[in-house]
Amino acid sequence: MSELTPFLHFAQALAEEAGRLAATYCRRTQARRKSDGTLVTEADERANRLIVERIQTAWPSHAILSEEGTTTYDPA
Repeated sequence: MSELTPFLHFAQALAEEAGRLAATYCRRTQARRKSDGTLVTEADERANRLIVERIQTAWPSHAILSEEGTTTYDPA
């Protein structure tokens, strides 16, 4: 077993959870443009928030770079 296996299992479970959340918004949300011109929906933002919160809870010291704008990094 690789030292990365726990991260893989976590990521797989989290992707499934975020997918289920996003699916609840199917055909119920409208896209809007972000400041960079790309499209985003409420489903995108909710799934992003879920993912970031789960990662921060599991590994508070890890940096996070997110497509929907959540970036956490503390080099200290």
